[in-house]
This record gives sequence, structure tokens and C-alpha cells, in this order.
Amino acid sequence: MGFIKKLIAALICAAVLTAATVPAMASGISVLVDGAPLSFDMPPVIQDGRTLVPYMALFEALGADVEWYESEQTVIAYRGDITITLKVGSETMEINGQQITLDVPVQNVNGSILVPVRAIAESLGADVRWAQNTETVTIRTLETAYGFDIDAAFATFAPDTPMIVSDYYTTTWAEFFARLFMGYSELYHYYGVRPDFTESLDDMSLGEALLDFAVEGALDFFTYRYGADLNEITFDDESLSMLASVTEEMIEFYGGAEAFSSALWYDNGVRSLELYNHIISHNYLQTLIFTELYGSSGELFPIEAVERYALERGFLNAKHILFIVEFDEEREQKYEEAMAVLNQLKSYDGSDLDALFDELMFEYSDDIGGVMSFPHGYLFEAEDMIPEFHSASAALDIGAFSDLVETPLGYHIIYRLPINHSLTPFGRALMGDETSSLRQIAAEEAFGGLLSEWRDAIQPVFTAEFESIDLFALFR
Repeated sequence: MGFIKKLIAALICAAVLTAATVPAMASGISVLVDGAPLSFDMPPVIQDGRTLVPYMALFEALGADVEWYESEQTVIAYRGDITITLKVGSETMEINGQQITLDVPVQNVNGSILVPVRAIAESLGADVRWAQNTETVTIRTLETAYGFDIDAAFATFAPDTPMIVSDYYTTTWAEFFARLFMGYSELYHYYGVRPDFTESLDDMSLGEALLDFAVEGALDFFTYRYGADLNEITFDDESLSMLASVTEEMIEFYGGAEAFSSALWYDNGVRSLELYNHIISHNYLQTLIFTELYGSSGELFPIEAVERYALERGFLNAKHILFIVEFDEEREQKYEEAMAVLNQLKSYDGSDLDALFDELMFEYSDDIGGVMSFPHGYLFEAEDMIPEFHSASAALDIGAFSDLVETPLGYHIIYRLPINHSLTPFGRALMGDETSSLRQIAAEEAFGGLLSEWRDAIQPVFTAEFESIDLFALFR
């Protein structure tokens, strides 16, 4: 997955709780604490633009010990040197003896004691945001969300400090930090704790792998910039308008630029909207270059080059009529059925063998799923098929059909076809990609070769500041 896809997929929701003016059940609302959803014994309640939830689950998720005093209808929570006292019906709460006014009082709804989310979370130092579109309250405990102080880490260098430079592009600390943050957060979610940078991963440590991840992402931008300059490719008005609309939609989704900026920073390490726009434009640049050179789906990639690619990879295109043998006692019957169909093909003296084979395939083949999903036949490489099927297909001339081919599945009659460049290779379809044609795949591989050539040409220089990066100090 590309950087921008991960970036947008990773964004958590934004600010300012809103709601109705009278108490109302809001069963569609979700509450996340550091990305983890909270479960409640009753749905959140909304009153006067504030969301209230059962007190126990909220306080415990925020790391506080909590007690309920029935006779006084009072909740007392403790975390570290903070003591919070709330009383049902009161419009104030007490924090270490200081009275704080609440927008809405603590509620007793059907025997459940509900407290205002924002007031409680912020009193314990958390950041609270609201996404209207998804009805999600996101609470981020800023100092502990990823086990380090993000503001202190970012302050290691000035934002515009060069980290990697070349004649075509410069990666600043602000951009490189975002890449480090993305890799670090992925590791944090994978391990569930702050990763051990000394842990060995194949031929490098986990810390070296994290740096390598960030460097590779940064050098991708160098490569795109070099390729765009080399081919005189620039953003046209339509591209610029599309990129601007992406940012506008995200701002609207998060309820404003301030809320979106907060999500970018605390959830992704992207320090500003300007940097966000910079990142998405350079990621789109890769798509723009590919489209200019090969078309959006590879339609401009030369057919001769596709044919060479298919020949080099050993692609074959074939249909078959399959007679599945599940039990030994039915083998003879299936053999006779297969021979009867084969004899129809052998006795045919017409001019449209394609049509006859299709007719027999739809009528007799036990490979119903294959017939329906791949009506134009299978486009495959050797590793995609069982060996007997592949070798029998390869032995046929184009436009010829086989005798009976026995495999572990049963009996096949195979009909070899010319390569169809518009088909999706069978191996790719099995992996869930049902849209990429052979032509597009060949174009993508050719583009990958170009990117490698451009990468070799950029000759990046790593600055002294880059060499001084200390991951242990950064993510302390």
C-alpha cells in the first residue's frame, strides 16, 4: 500500500462534541481511546451538545482507579496525583479540590451513572475529538498513545533541516519525521508496546529496518521528481484541482482545518496541512507519470512489449472441459463421458471450433466456477496450474485441443488459445486482483524498471543531521 493510502487509512477522527438539546440515546456513537473501541453497558447519551458515557469504562480506559459511593451518589477517580470527584446532578466537578464547571451535569439514566466524555478525558490530559460523519469520539492520551512524547521528538531538529539531498529533491526533517512516525506506529500496533530497536530482523535490527523504511519512502519522492523532470511531466489544472478537492474533503470530514491538522499531527506525525498537501501531491506524481507514459490502465503500452513480456514469463491461455473424478468407482463413467465429448470435437468438420468448444464446455464441464469466472479461458503461468495441465497446454498449438489429460482432479479436454492481453492472469485473480489486465501488469513491471533506473541516477546525499538520528532518544 502506498504512503497516501496508509496515511488516510490511519487518520483517526476529529474535534468538538455536538448533539441534541435534550437527553437522547445515541447508540450509533463509538468511543475510541488510543484507537481501541470502548464497550459500555448502555449506549452513550447526548445532552446540550455533550456526550455522556458510563463512568467506569471511561475512567478505567484512561488509567484511573474509580470508586462509587451509593449513599452520596458520588464518583471519585484517582490517577497519579489527580483526584476527580463528581456527584450525580451537579454541574461542577472537583479536581484536586478545585471546582470546575461542567457543560452538562453527571446523569443517572436507568440506574447507570453517565459522565461527560470531554470534561473527564481533558481533565486527565487527553485530547478529545469528534467526527460527525462517523459519529466517533476519539480520545488520544497524548503522552502515552505511542509510548513517546511526539512534540519533544519533533523538536530534535528544525522542521526545514535537510536530511537527504540531491539535485532533484530535498527531504526535510518534517517530512522524514512523518515517515519515521508512520513506521514506528505500525510497529507499535503490531507489538502492542514500544518496539525494541535492538531486536534482530533477518540481516538488520528493528531500528535499522525502521530507518530503512523511512529512507526508502523518502527516496521514492526523489525518484518521482527525477522521472517527472526527465519526461517534462507537470501537474495540469485538472490534477491540481483534484488534489485540492482531496484536502477540502478531508477538512470537511474532520469538521474543520484545525481538527484535521490535529489528526494529521497526533495520529500521523504530519506537522502541517502544507506538508500533507506536499505528500499527497508527490504520491500522485507517480500515478501521473505512469498515466502519461503508459495510460491509466496500461493501454498505451506497446502490444509488442506485452507479447515479449508474456513470452518471457511463459504465459499460456487455455480453456478446458473438466470431468471431476471424486471416487474411484466413478472413474470409468467419467472417462466414458469425457471420451464422448472428445469424439464430438474430433468429428467436427465445421469452421467455428471456438463456438463448439464453448457450447460443450458450458454443457458438460464440472468446472462451473471457472467457466463462469473465466469464460475467455485461463491466462496462466506454470506455477498457477497443476503440472499435468500446464505441460499439456504448452504442448498444444494455438487453436488445437488435447486428447484426454488426466490430473488429480479428473479428466480434462484442453483447448489452447492465443494470448488475450486484456485478461487478468489467473494467479492475480486468485489473490483478489480481478481488474488488472496482462497489458497493465506488463506496463507496471516496465515502469518498475524505469523507477529503478531513475533511483540509481539520483545519487542522494545523507546529511550529518541524518547520520546523528538516535531512535532510542527520539522515541523515548
